[in-house]
Amino acid sequence: KSNQTNTIIMLRRRYPTTTTTTGNIKRSALHDSSSDESDSEEQLLREEEEEERQLSLQHGEAAVDVDAESKKHQSDAEIAKALNKSDASSDDPAKKKRKRIVLTEDKLTGSDGLLKIKHDFTRIQYRYRPPKPIAVKLHANKKEKAAAKEKQRRQTFQASIRASAQYASQLMNAYHTFAQDIAPHAHSNDTLLRIQTMGGKKVVRDYLQTMRNEVCREYVETLYGREKGERYLQELEHGLSGAGGSGYNNYENNENGEEHDNANADADADADADA
Repeated sequence: KSNQTNTIIMLRRRYPTTTTTTGNIKRSALHDSSSDESDSEEQLLREEEEEERQLSLQHGEAAVDVDAESKKHQSDAEIAKALNKSDASSDDPAKKKRKRIVLTEDKLTGSDGLLKIKHDFTRIQYRYRPPKPIAVKLHANKKEKAAAKEKQRRQTFQASIRASAQYASQLMNAYHTFAQDIAPHAHSNDTLLRIQTMGGKKVVRDYLQTMRNEVCREYVETLYGREKGERYLQELEHGLSGAGGSGYNNYENNENGEEHDNANADADADADADA
């Protein structure tokens, strides 16, 4: 339809005197002067434009919109905005930006910080179960004894590997949970890297050293008792010194002297009882 319309318009412009409208034929017959011809041509052009407009409307061709270009740019901008909004709300992890981890020294040294590692990680223990000993015949030869010994060694090694793997798995799970608790909206690996970076700060470094000293003291006191453990820790802290030898030797000598005095007291008590 558009091609037909354009063809009709071109023909009418090229051959203006061949118009078949009744009004145009009458005008060309009545006006013979040059001025009448110019007026007739202007009128003819106006009529052609009107016919062109009517044909365009008849065949479904809309008139040229002055604001079409601006509307096009506006629609393109709206489409781009909608696409960007849909991309932002997409669940694709590659398009999502990770949120920045906000960790401060106060948060790391607070009750919900590194102190939780000291309290919560005590339940994680290395649980090694030695395998049962392999029975060897009484009159077994050297080859059989060597094979049984090798089998026992292999079973012991495998049991140690299993215990180590279980301990490492529990430890990593505990660190993962700790990282999620201290920074819920961040990835656990990023949180642990951030904590490692903050470990160089003086406040965090001093706090970690205090925690190490407390753990060491508790462990030594568990093994040797409170009194003896405190003496050992003092020797480790201040070094081995003293006029009569090391502090450890002085402590051993004091204990031996106390045992000797106790033995003498017991002997005197036995003698009095015999008398």
